[in-house]
Amino acid sequence: MESKREDFKSSFCQPWEGGDIILISDTDERVYASKSVLEIASPVFKTMFNSDFLEKTKTEIPLPGKTTEDLVCFMEAIHPLTWIDITEANIDVLLRLSDEYQVDKLMKKCKKYLSAEKPSLENFIRANEYEFEDVKKDNLDFLISEPMFTTLEAHPWFPRLQQNHLMEIMRKKLAMLEFTICATSKPFDDGAILLKRKTRELDQVPSLKCSSYFSTNQYECSNRLSTTNKLGLCDHGKEDLNKKMKMIHVKCNKEFGATSIHHYNKV
Repeated sequence: MESKREDFKSSFCQPWEGGDIILISDTDERVYASKSVLEIASPVFKTMFNSDFLEKTKTEIPLPGKTTEDLVCFMEAIHPLTWIDITEANIDVLLRLSDEYQVDKLMKKCKKYLSAEKPSLENFIRANEYEFEDVKKDNLDFLISEPMFTTLEAHPWFPRLQQNHLMEIMRKKLAMLEFTICATSKPFDDGAILLKRKTRELDQVPSLKCSSYFSTNQYECSNRLSTTNKLGLCDHGKEDLNKKMKMIHVKCNKEFGATSIHHYNKV
């Protein structure tokens, strides 16, 4: 990587054939570029070189706030003979400069790179900043599934997350939690209603004593956990939960006939 960087800097930090414009970095270092390439790639540079700006007649253009390394990286990305691959190491520089100088072709390459990368908090923030809506959505779906306190808050990019996006993530997390609670509790509610109808019959079987678990007045959300623990039904996986409910359905049919529990709901 270092050797590539040295080769890269040597090709733009010294005069070369076709390098007819000089960009001055914030440390007064010279970066040599092709004026024609800059005009073709960037409407900002094209306007700068062809309108009534001071830069029109200058051969050296100061670019305050731009480091030599960033300018070199940018030049390599837009000059055809030195096109580089976009990587995690240069994506932020290329996004920032291609946005500032309106290099649409390079911006599309950056978006394509982010689309192919694994979802992450940093890629969500990048996609949001540069309005890559489809990339943003893919990364948002990932963030919703990540633990908030042990993973997201510990991420070095977390402080850069905007308040409205944090609220969006939290709302979706709460919606998923609410859905999960409702989905996993429904089979127990339905089963409780059906079993209550057969309480007297079921209480005749000493091994069940369902009335102690499914009291009409006591079977509520607040005691669902203890109730399902006693019945051995508090698995977290949907597949296991559905299997358990089906087993209860079959067992009750065998014990009390087909009319005892005639259906169960999948999660």
